[in-house]
Amino acid sequence: MEQQPDINRLPTQSYFMEHGFNTVVPPSNTTCSICTSTYIPKDKVIKIISCTHCFFHETCIKLWFYSTHQARGSCPNDRRLLFEPDALTPEQISASTGHFEPLGAQETILRAYIRHIESELAHFKNRLSRADFTEDVLEVWREFTATRRNLQDSVKYVRRELSSYQSLAEGTRWRFRFIVRQVESFLADGRERFLSAARYEIANKAHILKRRLKLIQKSIPDQPSITAEFEQRLEAVPYVTSSTNDDELDQLLRAVERICEDVNDLESSGVFPPTRDMYKSAMMVAL
Repeated sequence: MEQQPDINRLPTQSYFMEHGFNTVVPPSNTTCSICTSTYIPKDKVIKIISCTHCFFHETCIKLWFYSTHQARGSCPNDRRLLFEPDALTPEQISASTGHFEPLGAQETILRAYIRHIESELAHFKNRLSRADFTEDVLEVWREFTATRRNLQDSVKYVRRELSSYQSLAEGTRWRFRFIVRQVESFLADGRERFLSAARYEIANKAHILKRRLKLIQKSIPDQPSITAEFEQRLEAVPYVTSSTNDDELDQLLRAVERICEDVNDLESSGVFPPTRDMYKSAMMVAL
């Protein structure tokens, strides 16, 4: 084991690699600043001891430390000098392209991305497979918003790297492309399921609301304007199509929810006599 270095000098690379960081549980919703992926429970994450805010995947940070980059002895976040890097060999110098990756590291990073994609995809699939009701589907889809974006970004990165990295073995290239297609197919199918759930949720709530409004109108036939506004608002809710994005869907669902809340307020305001039995009947018909 190498001795403790002089405090007035930077430690050697071998000493730092043994003593310079700890394995930690990162703060929630944080990402590795090298690969930009959100940490998941299975990831091995390390923290540089001398940096209070620097968390990285172990694979990512070691690729940086062992790269041919001239700043490889510093923190990739704030460029704080951490150790005196080992001298490059003649082979490394001749093979160096001046980029972050040393020879062979590009494939290692690609493999790390693929492992991360597979892990996130498996977790997402598992949660969505247990969503039995429309409310569950909507909840899971929203819960995994960050995961979906990470998967989409990772797929773009892998596709871009595959097109530029010509020395990758054909079998490995085929496997990576297959996984990318799996992700794209799952996200497309998941989105269609989400759209179907949103359509059903909106249509079901609109149906129940219309039944309730009819009951209210029956109890106050001389005041049709009270329910007319709600009926107009329901009619104004657009139909969910394949081009409807997530933000628009949330707005549609919230619009229907607001109508529900306003009708609830109307029922509790005492404007019309209670029609409990009629309301129960309407709910039974709707169900």
